[in-house]
Amino acid sequence: MQKSVFLPAVAHAAPVRPSAVEEQQAEQPLEPLEDPAAPQSELDEMAWCLLRSKLTAMRSHSPSFGAHLAK
Repeated sequence: MQKSVFLPAVAHAAPVRPSAVEEQQAEQPLEPLEDPAAPQSELDEMAWCLLRSKLTAMRSHSPSFGAHLAK
């Protein structure tokens, strides 16, 4: 049995003004990001290897695992 949750309407709420920090960050140009897939340290590399091996084991144990990702 699900319980209904009623949320108050927020249409009457005052608009939120960005803080000085947010305004300053908005003015600064964005720096290019490094490749997120590239390991940053030996620990990151070990973590990716462990994750990859775990996912491979799960996929070989259950052929339907990750099938929705292949579409």
